[in-house]
Amino acid sequence: MFSYALILCFKGTDFCGWQKQSQGEITVQGELEKILKKITNSEEVRSVSSGRTDTGVHALRMLVHIEISKSFSNTQLLHSLNSLLPKSILVKSVDNLDKFVSPLGTVSSRKYIYLFSNHQYHHPFDHDFIVNISYDLDIKKMQQAALILVGEHDFINYMCVGTPVDSTRREVFACYLSKEDETFHGLIRSHYKFEIQATGFLKQMIRLIMGTLIQIGRGKVSLDEFEESLKAPVPEKLGPTAPGHGLFKIS
Repeated sequence: MFSYALILCFKGTDFCGWQKQSQGEITVQGELEKILKKITNSEEVRSVSSGRTDTGVHALRMLVHIEISKSFSNTQLLHSLNSLLPKSILVKSVDNLDKFVSPLGTVSSRKYIYLFSNHQYHHPFDHDFIVNISYDLDIKKMQQAALILVGEHDFINYMCVGTPVDSTRREVFACYLSKEDETFHGLIRSHYKFEIQATGFLKQMIRLIMGTLIQIGRGKVSLDEFEESLKAPVPEKLGPTAPGHGLFKIS
């Protein structure tokens, strides 16, 4: 068997997340393994990513290790995959591995961004990538809330039931909210970027944080309530789960 490390980029709105699912939903892992089986003429294919993504969530850079039964040069494998994969998936690079290992333990931190706009109406050209919030928002309070996240906290209030975890504590290394100007000939309107880097993330953690930040911006959740929610369980979530299509995995 031969092992390779891939860096993938994909548009998540076309997929039901990264991981293969039992009901046959279209996923990034499923599409990748289908093409790997085709080019190797083998059913022996294995792929493991450095993280998972929910339905609709995008990735600009996702590390994936694969194991296949046929040897390729890096260039051959790169060309074969990109020629056959759906146009919503791009393999950015291919490198040889001495042996197959899970990439989960090779990444010391993970980074995501969440894009949202604050206009009266959504825009057809950014609809798949930027979530529009039409309510009035206090962006300064949302920025203050983002700074509260830096450090180690218990994120038990910012997770959905899913894969069991040993601990709900995570350390956030950096977190900020910034404004991005209109760009690309006006096709992408002004919007905001929420960026967060941490040791790891729980299931739907960022989307729940983002939903709470929006509630803070609307004046429905106070900064004190937000800070307290990072210390102990609360009776119910402070905010809804934000839509997936505004979320991008960076590393």
